[in-house]
Amino acid sequence: MDIKLFDGIAPKDRKQIMECFGARTESFNEGETILSYGQGNRSVGIVLEGMVNIEKTDANGNRMIMEQVDAGEIFGEMIAFSRLAQDDFAAVTEEACIVVFFDNEKISHPCGKLCGFHLKMIDNMLAIMSQKSMKLSERVVVLSNRSIREKLLHYFSILAAKNGSRTFRLPVTGVSLADYICADRSAVAREMKKMCVDGVIQKDRRNITLL
Repeated sequence: MDIKLFDGIAPKDRKQIMECFGARTESFNEGETILSYGQGNRSVGIVLEGMVNIEKTDANGNRMIMEQVDAGEIFGEMIAFSRLAQDDFAAVTEEACIVVFFDNEKISHPCGKLCGFHLKMIDNMLAIMSQKSMKLSERVVVLSNRSIREKLLHYFSILAAKNGSRTFRLPVTGVSLADYICADRSAVAREMKKMCVDGVIQKDRRNITLL
């Protein structure tokens, strides 16, 4: 598996990283809360299988998906290295997952040996955080669209570009899709049906084709 945090690090060194950092691997069911950052948890996770959503809950209990994390990607690094309170953030599985956890202190404070692979990990971490900043900007553009249809089409165009095809699989459920674009779930479902009737998209369960 291509794990961005380990880019440029030899397989033998990856094994040493797991031991040196005291990494732990855990399995989770769909819809399970992996981490609640309000509990002072500052772990960084790598998704080996499945998908994880980073969610924010407002004062009224409304859920917003801030980030979608696929297999091979990391999560929690932005929060782990922040000194601000993040009581309303949590990592929740979109589907059954296997995750490897590291303590952020192990990453930010190299051991006395100052291993080359450790420095490379820090370099990779900075690159990942930069990429996620750009991804967040991408999300802002999606949300800046006024209508639900415009938001959906913009998001679908991003997925199509990443897949290299106008046909792609929606990575989230209908409920999570509505939360991701900050719209009413019933309204999103109705708009998806209208888009199919209007010949804008074709939909077969979670398989979408832009027409």
